Amino acid sequence: MEEQTVLNLNKGMAMVGLAVAVAIFELLPLFIMRRKDSAYMGRSANLWLDHLLRAGGGVLVATTFIHLLPEVREGVEKLQRANAMPDWPVQIPELIMCAGFFLMYGTEELVHRCLVTDHSHECDGVHNQEAGNNGKSHVHVDPERPLRGILLVIAVSIHQVFEGAAVGLEKEVKQMWTLLGAVAAHKLIIAICVGAEILSGGAKFATQAVCLFVFAVASPTGVGLGMLMTTDGGSSVGMDFASTMLQGIATGTLMFVVFFEILSKSQAHGFVRITQYLATVLGFVIMLVLLWFIDS
Repeated sequence: MEEQTVLNLNKGMAMVGLAVAVAIFELLPLFIMRRKDSAYMGRSANLWLDHLLRAGGGVLVATTFIHLLPEVREGVEKLQRANAMPDWPVQIPELIMCAGFFLMYGTEELVHRCLVTDHSHECDGVHNQEAGNNGKSHVHVDPERPLRGILLVIAVSIHQVFEGAAVGLEKEVKQMWTLLGAVAAHKLIIAICVGAEILSGGAKFATQAVCLFVFAVASPTGVGLGMLMTTDGGSSVGMDFASTMLQGIATGTLMFVVFFEILSKSQAHGFVRITQYLATVLGFVIMLVLLWFIDS
């Protein structure tokens, strides 16, 4: 009982420490964005922020295809061995991922149909009134981008909950801290990328705060769930099925956000486009090396 108490105390410390560290790393892009207000540093800060987002896209590409998809495939194979999932002639992991992709696609189109049209009518009214008064033009933010940032946080957070649960399921203190270090290493990199996407997405302050908070507490929540699962027995097959399906859907959602939002939108010209490409490759390579060290 004493050993269990010590283990739970260490897990509690891990939850708090991980949440604080992620919150700090999420806010790092804010220092770059503040420089945008300076007439001297504005252009440089914009370039740094844009390249940081591109590097974040590379990180998420590696996370999606090198880390998440193999985990979904492993979960599907485990369920098939337990006769909890049929062995279809199609690739089930990729099918679940595509379901997440089209779920994200459909969600965005519905929001575009229901909200963006109304927003454009409101903007047209405001623009016409301003044009009648002083003829000045008005620049407005793409209303779809905050939604994509929110769904990006949801997709990544789902995965982080399951990673945190793996930490919470550990039964030895040393193994728990070792696994926590591996989880934190790539979570902190992703935190910078998610923070940059949310803070530059044009959402309201309250929405940004909620998104950053949700991502910061995702892994600690998983640790807590893992602790509960070690003390409260449940349906292992049911948990495996739910986690595999959610991981697969989250993978497809990430794939949509990465390719349709982060990497597809570029207004740069000339050499800057090359540096954006190199930043994306750099982010991918950094995450690939990190995952290789974690797996080894």
